[in-house]
Order: sequence, then C-alpha cells, then structure tokens
Amino acid sequence: MGHGSEGETSVMLAVRPDLVDMTLAPQEVVPKLPDNIKIYWKFNELTTTAATGAPRKATAKKGQKIMQILENVLLGFITDMDKNQWKYGNARV
Repeated sequence: MGHGSEGETSVMLAVRPDLVDMTLAPQEVVPKLPDNIKIYWKFNELTTTAATGAPRKATAKKGQKIMQILENVLLGFITDMDKNQWKYGNARV
C-alpha cells in the first residue's frame, strides 16, 4: 500500500470522507518497480503528486474492508499475546 494509494485513500473515505477531495486525486500512477532488484529512488523521481498508488480507484467500501481485515489481524495478535502473558519468542519459556 503506497502513500496516497487506493488503500490509504479508501480508508480515509471510510473514516473521514470530509477530508478527501477526490477531484484532486492524481491520474498518474507510479510505474511498477522491479521486484528482483532493490533500487532506492528519490520520491520526486517517481511521482510529482506525492501519491504512489492509484487513489482514483478508492472507495469507502474498500476502506471498510481493509479496516475489518486489519482489525482481525490486530485482534488475533492481542489474543495470542494475552494467552502468553505478553511474552514473546524465547521469553515464553
């Protein structure tokens, strides 16, 4: 999930739609970067808008789904940690 991407924008549309002006969402999308080689880019070499994803594909419904998934992941983590008195790794022994 990139900055100002479909995911981030969807979450904001679900949580605070009053802060999102979709008319300002850029058309430009950062091209897919190579997977097999790590290249460090300057942000302004990739985008002139500060967005690194596709915010125009965002919807509040997608944002609700993303938050539901993250809530379940976090709840699972908290439940697991609570079962182990908040000890992690070798500290569980």
